[in-house]
Amino acid sequence: MTAKVITDLENYYRNERIYQQAKNIHDETAFMLNRFGNRMSGESYGELLKTIIKKSVIAHLSPVISLHHLRHSIATHLLQCGMSMEYVRDFLGHYSLDTTLIYAKPKAAQIQLL
Repeated sequence: MTAKVITDLENYYRNERIYQQAKNIHDETAFMLNRFGNRMSGESYGELLKTIIKKSVIAHLSPVISLHHLRHSIATHLLQCGMSMEYVRDFLGHYSLDTTLIYAKPKAAQIQLL
Protein backbone atom coordinates (compact mmCIF):
# COMPACT_ATOMS: atom_id res chain seq x y z
CA MET A 1 0.00 0.00 0.00
CA THR A 2 1.14 3.50 -0.65
CA ALA A 3 1.71 5.92 2.21
CA LYS A 4 -1.38 7.87 1.08
CA VAL A 5 -3.61 4.78 1.28
CA ILE A 6 -2.23 3.90 4.71
CA THR A 7 -2.86 7.47 5.90
CA ASP A 8 -6.41 7.47 4.50
CA LEU A 9 -7.26 4.13 6.12
CA GLU A 10 -5.77 5.22 9.42
CA ASN A 11 -7.71 8.49 9.30
CA TYR A 12 -10.92 6.59 8.55
CA TYR A 13 -10.35 4.26 11.49
CA ARG A 14 -9.34 6.95 13.96
CA ASN A 15 -11.86 9.60 12.92
CA GLU A 16 -14.90 7.69 11.68
CA ARG A 17 -14.95 3.96 12.34
CA ILE A 18 -14.38 4.22 16.08
CA TYR A 19 -17.62 6.22 16.37
CA GLN A 20 -19.73 3.76 14.40
CA GLN A 21 -21.63 1.17 16.38
CA ALA A 22 -21.96 -2.32 14.95
CA LYS A 23 -25.54 -3.52 14.77
CA ASN A 24 -24.61 -6.99 16.00
CA ILE A 25 -21.73 -8.62 17.81
CA HIS A 26 -20.46 -10.42 14.69
CA ASP A 27 -19.82 -7.10 12.94
CA GLU A 28 -17.91 -5.44 15.79
CA THR A 29 -14.56 -6.54 14.36
CA ALA A 30 -15.38 -5.40 10.81
CA PHE A 31 -13.08 -2.65 9.58
CA MET A 32 -15.79 -1.10 7.40
CA LEU A 33 -19.43 -0.72 8.39
CA ASN A 34 -22.25 0.62 6.29
CA ARG A 35 -24.56 3.40 7.45
CA PHE A 36 -26.81 0.84 9.17
CA GLY A 37 -23.98 -0.57 11.31
CA ASN A 38 -23.63 -3.79 9.32
CA ARG A 39 -20.47 -5.23 7.85
CA MET A 40 -19.98 -3.96 4.29
CA SER A 41 -20.97 -6.55 1.69
CA GLY A 42 -19.60 -7.10 -1.79
CA GLU A 43 -22.80 -5.61 -3.16
CA SER A 44 -22.32 -2.49 -1.02
CA TYR A 45 -18.77 -2.05 -2.28
CA GLY A 46 -20.00 -2.56 -5.85
CA GLU A 47 -22.63 0.16 -5.47
CA LEU A 48 -20.07 2.48 -3.91
CA LEU A 49 -17.70 1.86 -6.83
CA LYS A 50 -20.49 2.66 -9.33
CA THR A 51 -21.21 5.92 -7.49
CA ILE A 52 -17.55 6.92 -7.57
CA ILE A 53 -17.24 6.09 -11.26
CA LYS A 54 -20.37 8.08 -12.13
CA LYS A 55 -18.81 11.14 -10.46
CA SER A 56 -15.55 10.72 -12.37
CA VAL A 57 -14.32 11.51 -15.86
CA ILE A 58 -14.96 7.86 -16.81
CA ALA A 59 -18.66 8.01 -15.96
CA HIS A 60 -19.47 6.44 -19.34
CA LEU A 61 -17.76 3.24 -18.14
CA SER A 62 -19.95 2.86 -15.06
CA PRO A 63 -22.08 0.05 -16.54
CA VAL A 64 -19.05 -2.06 -17.47
CA ILE A 65 -16.61 -1.61 -14.57
CA SER A 66 -17.12 -3.80 -11.53
CA LEU A 67 -15.24 -4.98 -8.46
CA HIS A 68 -14.41 -8.06 -10.48
CA HIS A 69 -12.55 -5.87 -12.99
CA LEU A 70 -10.63 -4.25 -10.15
CA ARG A 71 -9.68 -7.68 -8.82
CA HIS A 72 -8.25 -8.63 -12.23
CA SER A 73 -6.40 -5.32 -12.51
CA ILE A 74 -4.89 -5.50 -9.03
CA ALA A 75 -3.66 -9.05 -9.57
CA THR A 76 -2.10 -8.11 -12.91
CA HIS A 77 -0.41 -5.00 -11.51
CA LEU A 78 0.97 -6.89 -8.53
CA LEU A 79 2.53 -9.43 -10.88
CA GLN A 80 3.90 -6.75 -13.18
CA CYS A 81 5.49 -5.03 -10.19
CA GLY A 82 7.32 -8.19 -9.28
CA MET A 83 5.12 -9.91 -6.71
CA SER A 84 5.35 -13.67 -6.97
CA MET A 85 2.36 -15.64 -8.20
CA GLU A 86 2.16 -17.37 -4.82
CA TYR A 87 1.80 -14.06 -2.98
CA VAL A 88 -0.83 -12.87 -5.46
CA ARG A 89 -2.68 -16.17 -4.94
CA ASP A 90 -2.62 -15.61 -1.17
CA PHE A 91 -3.62 -11.96 -1.56
CA LEU A 92 -6.66 -12.99 -3.61
CA GLY A 93 -7.47 -15.79 -1.18
CA HIS A 94 -7.17 -18.57 -3.73
CA TYR A 95 -6.24 -22.16 -2.99
CA SER A 96 -4.93 -22.94 -6.47
CA LEU A 97 -2.48 -21.07 -8.69
CA ASP A 98 -4.68 -22.07 -11.63
CA THR A 99 -7.46 -19.93 -10.24
CA THR A 100 -5.07 -17.02 -9.77
CA LEU A 101 -3.98 -17.30 -13.40
CA ILE A 102 -7.59 -16.63 -14.39
CA TYR A 103 -7.51 -13.31 -12.54
CA ALA A 104 -3.96 -12.24 -13.27
CA LYS A 105 -2.47 -11.73 -16.69
CA PRO A 106 1.22 -12.47 -16.14
CA LYS A 107 3.88 -11.86 -18.74
CA ALA A 108 5.40 -14.90 -20.45
CA ALA A 109 8.57 -14.61 -18.35
CA GLN A 110 6.52 -14.75 -15.16
CA ILE A 111 4.70 -17.89 -16.28
CA GLN A 112 8.04 -19.60 -16.93
CA LEU A 113 8.98 -18.99 -13.29
CA LEU A 114 6.04 -21.09 -12.18
